[in-house]
Amino acid sequence: MKLRYYTLKVIFLGMIFVNISACSSEQAPSFESVNADVLSKITTYEEVASKVLLSGADRISRTGIYPKGVIDDEENEWFLARFDELNLNNGVQVDKEDQIVEFLYWSTGLVSRGQSLVVLKSGLELKDSVFYGNKIKNNSIECRVIKEGWYACLS
Repeated sequence: MKLRYYTLKVIFLGMIFVNISACSSEQAPSFESVNADVLSKITTYEEVASKVLLSGADRISRTGIYPKGVIDDEENEWFLARFDELNLNNGVQVDKEDQIVEFLYWSTGLVSRGQSLVVLKSGLELKDSVFYGNKIKNNSIECRVIKEGWYACLS
């Protein structure tokens, strides 16, 4: 009886895994398509990057702001309207140490468990950044230059 219970449990978990895998089978966009899209909207990307760096926020997303209270509702609405223009489903976050603004462009779901493509605005070369420098060195991320100071990175 126990063997049958465990067999059914394994089958059930296998079905869940197959269904989850099927949901995330979408392929990452090509670097060429990301490059063209970002360059066509570069003015808006620049505005968002500048404003988020000046805001004092670590993260601004469709679900909230961190730390709370650093921007008001009107500024938040401005960011949400720009996210709509850029077709960003999530938002941006800032690496304050290296002054890098990260736009989550595409992902398969949870970034830590799947694939993601981020568009970065950086005053440094990425290899000189603590976080991205290590990821590049360990070959856990592939980054390409969009234009000076702008990168697309797939992990």
